[in-house]
Amino acid sequence: MKRIIAIATLVAATGAMAQSTSTTDIDVSAKPLSERVGMWYYGELDTDSLIDAKQTKGERVTEFLNYLNVSLDLTSTSSIDTTFRMYLTDENKGNGEGDRYQELDQRVRYTKVLSKTASTRFRFRQTIELPTTDASRDANKIMRFKPALDMSHTFDDVNSLIVSLGFNKDIYTEAPAATAETSSHYGTAWISYTNTKLSEKYKFKTELELTQRMAHSSDKCNLFI
Repeated sequence: MKRIIAIATLVAATGAMAQSTSTTDIDVSAKPLSERVGMWYYGELDTDSLIDAKQTKGERVTEFLNYLNVSLDLTSTSSIDTTFRMYLTDENKGNGEGDRYQELDQRVRYTKVLSKTASTRFRFRQTIELPTTDASRDANKIMRFKPALDMSHTFDDVNSLIVSLGFNKDIYTEAPAATAETSSHYGTAWISYTNTKLSEKYKFKTELELTQRMAHSSDKCNLFI
């Protein structure tokens, strides 16, 4: 099991991005493009190097995951964005294999706010992962289809909750041979609780993610604090 020793998030967004889900009647399409485009970056460093070699059987791995997202507001309640993903890996399997750069499939997502009140918002998201990597193309993958429904609720000035239910389906031109190893479809449930009592800048956040793989009914539960 990897231990996350560093998590860094850098957000660079325009003023319009914070209002991208506004339910007012403002004609977003009439705004300058610079006010409709947003961007953010996320980086995460995972490593096994702090764990005893006996537990990892000598196969220690360090990975640096990178996300770069660019979004465009279509209307006051809808937007489209794309995420470029890659990571650097230093595979140390006893003899070591050096640094390696690997891309992940590019994501394109459409988001629509279904309803919104002063404290609660319901949002639909449709994400498609395109086969932009050699691994996906070699596996005859067409795309990954990922619809999801989110509910966010603000309890008071410091407590908020997000609940997301999603479904993931991999579509291939030919069925992959190892369907028992990697299920081609699965459901997800994600819950995030945030408390800003200590500071607006540094927030306490707890996330729980559940994954149900349909092919062989193996549950996977990850808890991040």
